[in-house]
Amino acid sequence: MKELSGERHDWDVDQLFAFAKEVFGTKEKSQEWMRSEVVALRSGRPIDMMSTPEGRKWVRDVLEKIQEGFP
Repeated sequence: MKELSGERHDWDVDQLFAFAKEVFGTKEKSQEWMRSEVVALRSGRPIDMMSTPEGRKWVRDVLEKIQEGFP
């Protein structure tokens, strides 16, 4: 997903779920990841971090790294 005007903006939950589906290829795989403990999120679950702008930014950053090929 492209950023608007080159600036980062606060993605909403729907945008993050759509981006996760893009990264993982299927809705099922993206939902599984969202419910899993992720080391890059200090073993937090992405789904639990979606309630705050900061949490959504962390989830987005990890998804971008996965998309770019970083573990």
